[in-house]
Amino acid sequence: MIQSHDTTSVSPQTLSERIEAIKREYTVTDLQVCHCSLHQHENGRYFYRVLGAHFDAFYTVEYSQQLHKLTCTCMAGQNGRSCWHERASIAHFKIEQLRLHERRLHEQLEDRVEHALYAVESAQANLDREQARQEQEASNREHAAVARDGYKAYERKPFSLLR
Repeated sequence: MIQSHDTTSVSPQTLSERIEAIKREYTVTDLQVCHCSLHQHENGRYFYRVLGAHFDAFYTVEYSQQLHKLTCTCMAGQNGRSCWHERASIAHFKIEQLRLHERRLHEQLEDRVEHALYAVESAQANLDREQARQEQEASNREHAAVARDGYKAYERKPFSLLR
């Protein structure tokens, strides 16, 4: 028996669709993701600053090496519960990784296109040089024929099997 493949479970193809899939996975909105900004401590460790839902406070989301999980300075985070600030930070991080990957792919594609265009331009220049060489050879043959035969060089010679 041949099994059919379910095409509805295919992963999204466009960048927008993949971003939407990340936001759905972490149950966050565009606004919540936009409230996140990545920063770096002087010691080199990274953390997120997330603007609260009521635009009244910033919360810090960072990885706790003691707890082996993300922590947030909001009330839920201080009570050991997960919060949307953590989910939005993770989603923001994954979206930025995805965008960076897409930019790198785009740059690689641009490099390949540029290389292909250079190859086409080089090939066209070679064709142009070859055409100019052939035209010059034809012109040289014509001048030699005119020098040898005068204007009779342009007359058609009679057909003969004995040539």
